[in-house]
Amino acid sequence: MLINFYNPNRDKSTMNNIQIIKDIAYTDTNCQECKLDLYIPKDNPTFKTVIFIHGGGLESGDKKDHEEMGMILAEQGIAFVSPGYRKFPDVDYPVFIEDAANAVKWVKDNIQNYGGNKDIFLGGHSAGAYLAMMLAFDTKYLDAVNMNPNDFSGFIFASGQPTAHMNVLKYSGFKDKKIIIDETAALYYVDEKPHNKPMLILITDNDIPIRLEQTQLFVSTLKFWEYDKVDFRILKNEDHCSYLFNKNKDDQYPIVNIINEFVSK
Repeated sequence: MLINFYNPNRDKSTMNNIQIIKDIAYTDTNCQECKLDLYIPKDNPTFKTVIFIHGGGLESGDKKDHEEMGMILAEQGIAFVSPGYRKFPDVDYPVFIEDAANAVKWVKDNIQNYGGNKDIFLGGHSAGAYLAMMLAFDTKYLDAVNMNPNDFSGFIFASGQPTAHMNVLKYSGFKDKKIIIDETAALYYVDEKPHNKPMLILITDNDIPIRLEQTQLFVSTLKFWEYDKVDFRILKNEDHCSYLFNKNKDDQYPIVNIINEFVSK
């Protein structure tokens, strides 16, 4: 599902305090999808950074989907990174996870050149949250790029699937509705406790069928294994995508305010 934050009627005069740099290649390969967009605050010389991976079921979506979110957070003094990655059916599992690992490695190695400090938060929505979860809990992907989950200051998982992703199942020959916890599921690795970083976990009361229950199991498992920095929120009267782009009565994006609050504290 394509989600586009971009508002063509946005007052461009409000963008004077941010710098937008698009299509930065984060690998030295010929991968066309392996590029990221940066939204940098100009007036904050030592900013924190949020890497937010787009959704789309590992089949669709684009790094442009969260352009508006990136601009607003940058205006608020927090840098925003939106990476692209390869998808089904062009590649097989786990290429998209490896792409995500290479993207965050680029950010870790380069964000200070734009004014960033060491505080980097990794997150995403839906399939993007699945990728972020896999990096946070299955350490082999970050190991491959000489990183580990403790390199991040926190994680943001918005409507992610902690069990085996539905389309990983589909492209592996299973029914996509099966609930499986195997080596392709972040939940499989929770007991190893590779980190105890703050986690913001978001879900809605009208999300994808059974996603709320999957997320509740994920949160309960984290608490069972004594992860004690979990901020779990069930958003009301929203669906799987609406809370990403709906404005409130004050003409603000609540999701941006939630992320800002989590990153800032």
